[in-house]
Amino acid sequence: MIVFGTGFTGFLESLVWAFFGIAIFLPIFIWGPDIEHSLFPVINEETFLVVKSDDENENRFHIYDLHFDKLRGCELVQKSIAWFYYDTAEGVIKRMHYISPPNENGSRPVGPNVSNGWKIDIPENSGDQIIVLAHQCHIFWNTRTEIIINESNTKRK
Repeated sequence: MIVFGTGFTGFLESLVWAFFGIAIFLPIFIWGPDIEHSLFPVINEETFLVVKSDDENENRFHIYDLHFDKLRGCELVQKSIAWFYYDTAEGVIKRMHYISPPNENGSRPVGPNVSNGWKIDIPENSGDQIIVLAHQCHIFWNTRTEIIINESNTKRK
């Protein structure tokens, strides 16, 4: 048990302990999400998808299989899925627009999973794609997952 002095010395001791607590806990909240993302991912990086062209428009693709392994039993934060692509013509990252996102509520079980029903616009000049998700694994912060989709992990039908 910590016993503080009285008067001004007690105040200084309390102040030192408060700064010590801030010095310990502040870095945890600053670097904790990045460390957790690297050491304890929610979804395995070995993710791939199967793409089928939409009959109506060649630039539109219907992604009907997104295969991934869920490694931790975390809850998907509702409306937290964002899909980006690298615009090779302009050299910038842009957000894709969903034509009809899948109607998926809740969280998936740990293990192999397949998500389907995605219908999005994929422009001609798109390079690699990035899917960003947020999961609630504990009360401190949301855990970010980034899935990079490129030609090596994409199968087209």
